[in-house]
Amino acid sequence: MNATIDSRGWTMVRRLLLLLALVGGALVLAAGPLYRFGWLELRAAFDLMRWGFYVSAGIAGISLVALIIAAIRRQTRTAGLLALALVIAAVPAIGLYQFRARAMAVPPIHDVTTDLSDPPAFVVLHPRAQETEPVVPAGRRADLEKLSPQERWRVYHREAYGDLAPLLLRSDPAEAIALAERAARDLGWKIAAVDPKEGRLEATDTTFWFGFKDDVVVRARPDPAHAGVVRLDVRSVSRIGISDLGANAARIERFLDRIRHLAAGRLVEGGQARIG
Repeated sequence: MNATIDSRGWTMVRRLLLLLALVGGALVLAAGPLYRFGWLELRAAFDLMRWGFYVSAGIAGISLVALIIAAIRRQTRTAGLLALALVIAAVPAIGLYQFRARAMAVPPIHDVTTDLSDPPAFVVLHPRAQETEPVVPAGRRADLEKLSPQERWRVYHREAYGDLAPLLLRSDPAEAIALAERAARDLGWKIAAVDPKEGRLEATDTTFWFGFKDDVVVRARPDPAHAGVVRLDVRSVSRIGISDLGANAARIERFLDRIRHLAAGRLVEGGQARIG
């Protein structure tokens, strides 16, 4: 009789833990699509992710303890289902923990470029048009408190993305922009404007999970230090948020890598200049 009650109790425990593990994962996964399709505001979507993390982390911990007990008692079937619940709960918990760690490791900026002294300008697209100046908090850094938001942005940018640099191509601006358009389409960007005469391309990239829209401008103009050479600069700006979690720098790198592939025979001096 006691064995039967004990067996039923374990059955309820493993089913409940497995169910809650699935619920936690579902909360995390659903946050992005619910925001993307307009069913949740961004803050509510982030709250949903946070609760999904709490549920997942809690169930992972409880499942681990229950798994150890089941293993000691040699309850193989129960241990197998508890291990499954542990894995299902641990994946979103660990994923969100790593996500937060990445967010803490990157600077609180959302505007990244290959030219700090003269960033490429948007003409057709107008990201952050509602802001009179960049939102760049000083955080706990005393050295940044007296600086303007623009100056803070430059400090953060140099520290985090000092290696991000434009490309030098043996080309004219129109040909460089044609390459840029091809690269942008290969990456799935939505083209907003292409002006070969001015040497400018503007496009929008949409992130997969939350559907965030980030705008990009590419500028091609003759390099003053090299005859017959074009300097290709890129700028990527998030429409919302303070920190971009490193997305804009990664996007620029992917774009430049694509250009390097498409224009391998036209790269000059390794194909990369230093940021001005």
